[in-house]
Amino acid sequence: MTQVHECCELGASVHQVWRLVADFGGFVEMLVASRDGTVRTRGAGIGMLRTVTVDGECMVERLDEIDEEQWRTRYSMIMTGPFPVADYRATITLHPLGENRCALSWVGSFIPVGANESDAAAAVRSVYSEGMALMRGRFGS
Repeated sequence: MTQVHECCELGASVHQVWRLVADFGGFVEMLVASRDGTVRTRGAGIGMLRTVTVDGECMVERLDEIDEEQWRTRYSMIMTGPFPVADYRATITLHPLGENRCALSWVGSFIPVGANESDAAAAVRSVYSEGMALMRGRFGS
């Protein structure tokens, strides 16, 4: 398994950021909005699905865990779309850093398919980096 781990600090309380991160559809809507992407959700809670379409490519992700006490969500990609990966699983965790700051950690693991390990990792890392830049734009850093 290949693993990618990115983290950043945000200038907002863990409670403020959690409202967005815990919204399985809304979090990704924020990420794909700048690229005219769409997100559709089906179901609610653990097991719900989100279908994400960006640049004509479609992927489907499933919510596997939401832990409000640990500020953590876990999801898996059941249809990988343009990503050269299989068995993709990711965890997003928030860490309080005081009253008005928190850290966001995004960790994904996967098996590269149709690409070497570094290219597959770069594709995943670019999504995480873009997402964190958007989060910093929204919440400050």
